[in-house]
Amino acid sequence: MRKHTLALFLFALSGFAGLAYEMAWIRRAALVFGSSTWALSTVLAVFFGGLALGSWAFGRRAPRVARPLRWYALLEAGLAVLAVASLFAFDLVEGIFGAAYRSGLAPRSGADGLPWLAAGPGVAWLRFALVAAVLVPPTFLMGGTLPLFVRRFVADARDFVPRLGLVYGLNTLGGVAGVLAAGFVLIPDLGVTATVLVAAGVNLVVAAVAWPLGREALPVDGPASAAGDGADADERALPLTTAGRRVVVPLLFFATGLVVVGAEVLWARFLGLVLRNSVTTAAVTLAVVLGGIVLGSLLVGRLTRGTAGDRRLPLLFGIFQLAAAVAVIATMFLPAALWFGLGPGAGPFFLLMLPASLLSGASFPLANRLALRDPARSAESVGRMTALNTVGGITGSLLAGFVLLPGPGLEVGVRVLTAGGLVAAAAALLLLEPLTPRARLGRGLAVAVGACLWLLLPRATGVHLPDSFLARDGVLVDSVEGQSATLSVVDVEGERQLEIDNLWQGVAGKGHQIMAAHLPALLHPAPRDILVIGVGVGQTAGRFLRHDPASLDCVDIEPALFPFIDRHFPNDWLRDRRVRLVAEDGRTFTAHTDRSYDIVSVEVGQTFRPGVDVFYTREFYADVRARLNPGGLVAQFVPLGFLPEAAFRAVLATFLAEFPDAALWYNTQELLLVGGREGVPRLDPVRLRAVEAGRPGAVTTDLRWSHWGGERHHLRHPGALVGGFLAGGEALAALAAGGEIYGDDRPVLAYATRGADILDHNEAPMARVIAGHLSPLANAVTGRLTPEEAALAEETRGLNLRDIVAAGIVAQVT
Repeated sequence: MRKHTLALFLFALSGFAGLAYEMAWIRRAALVFGSSTWALSTVLAVFFGGLALGSWAFGRRAPRVARPLRWYALLEAGLAVLAVASLFAFDLVEGIFGAAYRSGLAPRSGADGLPWLAAGPGVAWLRFALVAAVLVPPTFLMGGTLPLFVRRFVADARDFVPRLGLVYGLNTLGGVAGVLAAGFVLIPDLGVTATVLVAAGVNLVVAAVAWPLGREALPVDGPASAAGDGADADERALPLTTAGRRVVVPLLFFATGLVVVGAEVLWARFLGLVLRNSVTTAAVTLAVVLGGIVLGSLLVGRLTRGTAGDRRLPLLFGIFQLAAAVAVIATMFLPAALWFGLGPGAGPFFLLMLPASLLSGASFPLANRLALRDPARSAESVGRMTALNTVGGITGSLLAGFVLLPGPGLEVGVRVLTAGGLVAAAAALLLLEPLTPRARLGRGLAVAVGACLWLLLPRATGVHLPDSFLARDGVLVDSVEGQSATLSVVDVEGERQLEIDNLWQGVAGKGHQIMAAHLPALLHPAPRDILVIGVGVGQTAGRFLRHDPASLDCVDIEPALFPFIDRHFPNDWLRDRRVRLVAEDGRTFTAHTDRSYDIVSVEVGQTFRPGVDVFYTREFYADVRARLNPGGLVAQFVPLGFLPEAAFRAVLATFLAEFPDAALWYNTQELLLVGGREGVPRLDPVRLRAVEAGRPGAVTTDLRWSHWGGERHHLRHPGALVGGFLAGGEALAALAAGGEIYGDDRPVLAYATRGADILDHNEAPMARVIAGHLSPLANAVTGRLTPEEAALAEETRGLNLRDIVAAGIVAQVT
């Protein structure tokens, strides 16, 4: 008995390692292949595809294995070796992918006819092949562990459901621990590489302990005759139709995987409307889903214990499917006020995902029992059915992510998937077994009730997805569901603003984003080729054109953004012959493009958002430096409101590690950090005076504007513009002193700012810190300012710092 308990504990540890790998591999693959929806879906499809292949292959082999625990030990040891090898494999395939990527950008266009570039199908297929080359070998071995454990511990039909529920539940419980450990401790504290090494160490320990436990040999031709009698009795106790067992049950396995995993994709999009996504959102989502599966697996085991052959099993399975479909549609169409009232904690995760996940976990051992014909071959049956379920999950993920969401949208997607769940429930209730007319009528009524709830619940609540969850502070003008997020235009007190998943991205009127273009363009003597990463409403990109560059590349990860802002915001710049729109992950584009630039402007500042922190690492800055022409500049937002002091210093220190010649400039609460490939970037007073005089007119006209105050502080005046300079040289180095150098392997910034709230406002304390490290204003210019200009610059800088403090205080009390 103690050996049995120890073996089950080892299987839980296997789950821990497997999900820790998944979290680490997703992060590592995103750095190679990008964090776009297509790239991440490719990683997940390959991950689960490898599991399915392993489950099917080892399920077929397991009945002929005399010592399954020793095979299991070998798989665990092999998995550890291949997992460590994957770290080197990612580095190897990155060069191959980059070469293909550079030649693979191809023209695209949406319904609005606006052209852009994106990776072509050749790049997508190569990405799939490279991800498969890295991840299929270890996930193949991972998928083989469940059939082997079933072969050793689940070979008695009389207790099949409880035993399989226990084995499956404990493995999944280990997965919950792995997700939470990787998502909240290992990756932020140790890094991705160390997380893989820790998980590999767990595999090796499991292998070492499991090997001696596997001495006992099992008959390779099945259990003794008593078990065979149990099988015969079981066949009489479960009088499923031939079609039910051979056709309906496998199809149901596929369908349930499709519906549940497809629902997870929809849940992720829905949560973006209810909560603010952060680096831990995926970990909490996985933990809640897996936790529900654990509870369902263990509870169904208790519910069916000692009832081998119980005729209720087909009925229970059908009812669970029906309840899961109704639970998904019922929760997602609850009123928005209820969801927002739950607050930012774990409440929305549990309400949204736990009911359906619990029912899914309960269905897995039940469905396996329904598919079982010979308990002696339970491992083969479980392996085959698990593979079918996993392939269904892959299909559901791709269907939801690439057909339903970017096509008909979230509301139709929920309808379609839950309708599929209702069809699966009806098939389970009506087609699995012979029924009396009375039983058929009762089950038909149950399906009809479910269908009525499916039809009426959304109408009863009056909720429309996603629109009912948008425009919390204004009037919704328009919305569109893109590949990775929901975009909306909201009228707030007569001004239109762009929001992505309810997060502010810019306004139609002139705002501080224009200076992300004007400042670096005035610091550079003659910018010709410019790259903008993160388009927003287009204020930065459009302003660069006023400086007459030869080319302007605008990169954004969301393809739906370009036609959307074309409809609702000033759009002349979008069709300028010098502009090239690129719908790609900005980090991937910067790493792999063969173009070089005079200015790279990084307009991504909400550091808590998943995937944004990679634009603040030393590796990214090294890529940017490699893309700069001689004399080239990089400009980046530094959002004070989201950065505690340690994170603020670390952002500066990391930037200075690659661009030691840098300067920090005021730009409301979203400061600008500007670095040069050679030399400290400075303003030319002669050029500033020409702008003040109206040369070039387009720039002068745009700078007849100030962050605050009136005409005296318009930024066309040299003194007002120079007054935005805060720190450079030794002062900036002192400001960054003690800051950690951020790297790709540890997403420290994402975790440091994940709990940052727009009401926290670190602006006031940060302004005081900056005020103690100011550089002389003379360091901002190449020549001398007039006395009047110098006085205005000193006055403006003081007022700029006060504005930062005041903005933070006002925001806290409003």
